[in-house]
Amino acid sequence: MAVSNLNKAEDTKNLILLLEVGVYLHDIGKLSAHFIESKAKNNATKDLHGQILFMDYYDGKLPDTLFNFLSTPIYKILNLPPIFNGLELDFSLSQIVCAHHGCSRCFSKDPCPFKDKIEKYKLIALLKTVDHMDASNPLDVGKQGEKNVFIDRFFNKPLKIKIDSLDSSRYQIYQKLDKALFDCTKNDGTTLDARKFRKAVFDATKVPFTHTLSETRLYGNDITLFDHSFASSTLFKAYLSCFLN
Repeated sequence: MAVSNLNKAEDTKNLILLLEVGVYLHDIGKLSAHFIESKAKNNATKDLHGQILFMDYYDGKLPDTLFNFLSTPIYKILNLPPIFNGLELDFSLSQIVCAHHGCSRCFSKDPCPFKDKIEKYKLIALLKTVDHMDASNPLDVGKQGEKNVFIDRFFNKPLKIKIDSLDSSRYQIYQKLDKALFDCTKNDGTTLDARKFRKAVFDATKVPFTHTLSETRLYGNDITLFDHSFASSTLFKAYLSCFLN
């Protein structure tokens, strides 16, 4: 019984950590020149930050190994049943990114069995809740331009975003996480060390996420992408930990 309880506690911990990573990365598409342009005044470009993983993969920017990992159902990564403690786990980390604003802009080339269904999953609903708790909803009248976009830092001079470097920063993150997958696989060659992978994700993203915005409009441009991502994933982890424990 003690061994069984120990295994369950380990499974629970790994699930919480992996889902925390997924929520932390849910807005990675905002590390993008396309996102900045879509939010600029007098610009009709569609905001596609939720579809960024598919766009990058089809463009050859996202390594196969990393994309396959991100597309693998969570229960398979952690060797858990598809439903664990009443929570559906048959979706992937990539679907956390693409489904957190709904499925209306699906970029998957294969028919997605989760389309219009995944939004009802408990964990996706929780993500939407914590995303709204942290995200501001400023007025469109405060939109910044397309090339001159600044992070408001209160007691320091505003920091101008280097828009031309955002995409290359995202591609570098992919390369680091692709390597981290190899480094974070345990000796059996199949099991992910969730704690080690979580650290690798934060190490790879913290600096670039801190140098761009979650919300570009003036009334919300004090919130960097790191601020929003970290806050959302921390809230998510707290609620999930309470539920599972």
